[in-house]
Amino acid sequence: MSKKIHIICVLYNDVISNIKSLENFYKMQDKYGVRNIKIHIYDNSKDVFVLKNQSLMKSEQEMQDRIHYMENGGNIGLTKTYNKALKEVQNADEWLMFADDDTFFSEEYLDHAIGYINSNDCKEQIVTGLIHAADRILGPTRTDTWKLNNHPLESVGVYDNIYCINSGLFINRAIYDMIGLYDEEMFLDMVDFYLMENLRQHGLNHIRVVDGLIEQTFSGDQNVYNEGVAVRFQIFQKDFKLYCKFAKKSWMYQQIILKRRALRIWLMKHMGKAK
Repeated sequence: MSKKIHIICVLYNDVISNIKSLENFYKMQDKYGVRNIKIHIYDNSKDVFVLKNQSLMKSEQEMQDRIHYMENGGNIGLTKTYNKALKEVQNADEWLMFADDDTFFSEEYLDHAIGYINSNDCKEQIVTGLIHAADRILGPTRTDTWKLNNHPLESVGVYDNIYCINSGLFINRAIYDMIGLYDEEMFLDMVDFYLMENLRQHGLNHIRVVDGLIEQTFSGDQNVYNEGVAVRFQIFQKDFKLYCKFAKKSWMYQQIILKRRALRIWLMKHMGKAK
């Protein structure tokens, strides 16, 4: 019998049809069954996009058959959205997959991950893949990405105490019964690191990395200054301080990272480039 897997996709100021991996999610439903692969879309968008998505859901029968759509009444942040999903998925035998709307998951990756979860060989409770961006592997990594000696993994396998992003992560619901829900004081940034650190503190950071292409777009990566960059830095600053407190990082470490990012933004604003 196939395990039930809930794909959790948070949408922000975009339409459902633009979700990069929607077609491949459909393919997994066709292979493993719509009852076993549930697609949940939580819409944190502004009203203009919510109205478009509501219209799409009403007019597209395939979407109605395949997708559970829920609007959140505005941007409530990642942690509140993830916790909302976790409260809806209560069965400890079921799995969740977190999927950013702008991440491309190849059919190969999804099939490898879901196939492993459904196999008799499945021992790990967390599964992910190698994350690519700009033609290079960015993660998972052996340390948090702020360290200068950080190196991404280059091969599949089973690893302890690694750091990986939420997007593409398959995790058994029972894990959250042991570590608790997300800290809703965090809004957007550092949610991935919070989870990895929480797993590490509970001795549960034991992760299988499977093959298959994952291409990630990082919305915070840009070299042109605008008001959004400043707003995003304010969010990052608050979330990063919360993470440092939780992970017991030193004040010096915290200040180095924040000042380095502030300098990068200053260079963007005043010199038109970032280092």
